Amino acid sequence: MQGVPKYIVAATPRAATAYIAELLDNLGLGCRHEGYFKFEQCWHAFLDAEQIVGDATWLAVPFLARMPATVRILHQTRHPLKVIRSLLRIQFLEFDEHDKPVREGLRLRFTEFACHHCPQVLEHQTTLERTMWFYYYWNKMIDDVAAERDVLRYDIENLGPDRIRQILDYIGVQKGSVPDEMLVAQHEVLPHDINAKEREKVELRHEVTWEALPPEVQELARSYGYGPPGAAEAVPGWRAELARAQEDVRKHARILQRVWSNERTALTGELSESLAKLRVARSDLDRLEQELTAERETQAPSDLARRDDRESRTARQDRVDWMCRLAQGPRVLDAGCGRGSRALILGREGLDVTAIDGDVAAVQVARATLAAEPEQVRQRVRFESGTLFTAEFEPGSFDSVLMADLLTQVTNPVRLLEQTRACLVDGGRLVACVPLGYHAGRNRVQTYYAATLLHLLQEHFSIVDFNAVYDHLCVVATRPAGDERPEPLAGDALTAWNRTGVDALLRTQRRRARELTELRKANRALARAHDESARTERELQQKLGEAEAQLESAATALVRAQALQIRLAHANPESRDWALTVAGRGPVRPTQQAGGFLFFCVNGAGLGHLTRALAIARRIRRIDPGVPIYFLSSSQALQIISREGMIAYHIPPRSEYGDQVGGNAWNELLLQTLRMIVGMHRPAVLVYDGVSPYAGLLNAISECRFVHTAMILRLRHKHDRLQSMIDRLERFDQIIFPGEQGLEVPPKLAALNHRVFDPIVFLDPEEVLPREEARRHWRIRPDRKAVYLQLGAGNIDDTAPWIKATLAALSGRKDVEVVLAESPISRDSHAPRPGVHILHQYPNSLFAHGFDLAITAVGYNTFHELMHFGVPSVLIPNQKTVTDDQVARALMAQDASAARVVLKTEDLEGAIAECLRDDVARALRDHARNLVPRNGALDVAQSLLAATSQRLAAPKYLAAAGHAPA
Repeated sequence: MQGVPKYIVAATPRAATAYIAELLDNLGLGCRHEGYFKFEQCWHAFLDAEQIVGDATWLAVPFLARMPATVRILHQTRHPLKVIRSLLRIQFLEFDEHDKPVREGLRLRFTEFACHHCPQVLEHQTTLERTMWFYYYWNKMIDDVAAERDVLRYDIENLGPDRIRQILDYIGVQKGSVPDEMLVAQHEVLPHDINAKEREKVELRHEVTWEALPPEVQELARSYGYGPPGAAEAVPGWRAELARAQEDVRKHARILQRVWSNERTALTGELSESLAKLRVARSDLDRLEQELTAERETQAPSDLARRDDRESRTARQDRVDWMCRLAQGPRVLDAGCGRGSRALILGREGLDVTAIDGDVAAVQVARATLAAEPEQVRQRVRFESGTLFTAEFEPGSFDSVLMADLLTQVTNPVRLLEQTRACLVDGGRLVACVPLGYHAGRNRVQTYYAATLLHLLQEHFSIVDFNAVYDHLCVVATRPAGDERPEPLAGDALTAWNRTGVDALLRTQRRRARELTELRKANRALARAHDESARTERELQQKLGEAEAQLESAATALVRAQALQIRLAHANPESRDWALTVAGRGPVRPTQQAGGFLFFCVNGAGLGHLTRALAIARRIRRIDPGVPIYFLSSSQALQIISREGMIAYHIPPRSEYGDQVGGNAWNELLLQTLRMIVGMHRPAVLVYDGVSPYAGLLNAISECRFVHTAMILRLRHKHDRLQSMIDRLERFDQIIFPGEQGLEVPPKLAALNHRVFDPIVFLDPEEVLPREEARRHWRIRPDRKAVYLQLGAGNIDDTAPWIKATLAALSGRKDVEVVLAESPISRDSHAPRPGVHILHQYPNSLFAHGFDLAITAVGYNTFHELMHFGVPSVLIPNQKTVTDDQVARALMAQDASAARVVLKTEDLEGAIAECLRDDVARALRDHARNLVPRNGALDVAQSLLAATSQRLAAPKYLAAAGHAPA
């Protein structure tokens, strides 16, 4: 939730931190349970993490004193007798006769962590004493922190809606961001025994009483509000509340669904309106910025190409007309002709004109304009590139020379006038114009006023006329005959012309001052409009962010409400008392807990179907840990499902029976197995991941009447098998296609109720081990690269030749170490080899960040995991698969520059050497992540919840469940 400070819920072990974490997370506060405070003690990662806000864990207690003042700390307490009894049952601090903890594996690490940070407990002799004093020492560590800073303490037994609201206020949640009905519903429907994990426990050797507690422990407990157990001390009716919550879960789910559906609709409309306003504001902002830029450019243009746009069209035309009118004689030189407007006017009037300019581009424009003139004009006018300093004209070549603005662009105007006088005949005329009193632009280097211009010209010419045209000084002068000196200016004429120049300068300055004032005013208006538009955009962006956050919160609440609906939904609500009779064993009664998901996945050669189904099931469990999930699989790797805390059933694949069991008999076995599972657990949803639906499965769908059925089906096949089983696919309510780059749903399947998702990957990036930790697992030296080798289980074809060739190609390299993966269902084990580490853990992708190169087969799951985590790969496709086209998948990745493909063993060594180069590996890593940027497993889980919830809201299901339709 945006704007909420980070917070930590600290407690002792077995104090229901999992419960409070789930409750706060359901309310949209981004809380994890033991998410960051683990044995690595990476408390700084909690402060840096952006995706979470809080963590509820007893493992954070030793690090509370290091937390910044901005982190809110909550102290969750539980009655000492309950905590101590629970710790005794899990043998938390029990030691053997050799003073070694009796716990093993991960549970041993928890005990070692507690003893490391609380060594005082080791001073006590018996397990009971260690456990009682551990409760005291661990809580005292939190109390020491509370003495230095503000800490909110509450007891979990009396946690109700009012107390939860107080917790939200302490954390910093804004008023109204969590509706009261949402808070009450979450408190009522969330199981209070969420911490009661399925684990091995022992019976208590003797009853733990209040009187047996040391006085210090009793005093601490009393300070928390606890005392000797009694009728008033018991948690008031929480079991009854739980039963009532289970009975009313449908009502709460429907209330939440309606409330948040309406809220989402309103927010969606508000979001659309805000987006429309934002688009208008951005359009206005762009327009204002363009206008402001255009105005600023006109203030100080920097090149001659903008001269015509800067000056007034009328003033410019008046100067051109004035110069052309005063030209005399048949031969005219236009020095600095620009784009040739004066030369063309004189040419049309019958004069022979030579026009020159140092700007080659301007001359080209003039020549193009001349090409459109009549023949007689084209013969009279000639445009050339050059200047009076470079052109070679015979003395006396011209009767008139026109010179517009040229005197301001040269560093030696005296020499320019000498060249001009040389090319004029005796009595020839110079007609010149210069800007008055200023120079702007990169090519102007001289500034002229009336006096300076007249004194410059009278050294070489006799001045005949002088005038001011707008903001330009215009002068007419004649060349004296031979070497005669120019006639000096009369005093009265010089005074009059100086006055003319001064008057023109004053007019120009006044006009420019007015223009500058107006321009500044316009700029200020544009700046205000720009600021207003920017402020409007910021406000709209803020509203947009708030609307998106509310919409996301509403969507999250809706998904959780849908999960609550399914938790107790019956697959056959019309026949709740339905029981099956199994031969020789009597009736099979339904379990007390009903509803949930049944995943059926087939697997023989690999783990693809099982892995995809399990990836989706894990996301459903993440959304709501209380949703029951069951598995039926033909895979041998059922322990993978059991490790996830889900119930797994096994049915041998048809191929294992050989000729002893026919197809019809095996389908009847499948039907009976599904009947038994449905009769016991009554799941609401059936999800099938396979290649083709079996007849026994279709019969079970017709007979058991699930609320919702879905099939997960890959799109990439070697033949047109998908097209031939449309009639069987139509039996499912929904077809789920895990996405693949470049593949689309075939037209014949497009009519089915289907949806294409992003590729399904088992782990999310935050679940993968960091690179350093993954490499430490195999003790790989820092100067060596880890090469991951996994060519499949070897149950379809013999992978030994490829493994042998790969190891031979790598044996000569001293900079690599090999990690050889062994499938959980592989029939053969890899023999130990020097320098080769054997990887047994599932999933292998847990170590993906530690691999510098992967050499693998190209099954759906392996391929998309490698691409998603950006592992440079050499792909060796299995060419003997029945349906999955691994060759096409591998070539698609190679075309996207995301991997290299090897189809022959002789090409293997070169591909490996290339992909181990750092530059190639970086490129492969980037392209691989671009190929599979997102994991679609969570989207599939939410889609299943939404589809099932929608069907549960249908009148027939509500009526069967005892509720009137909404």
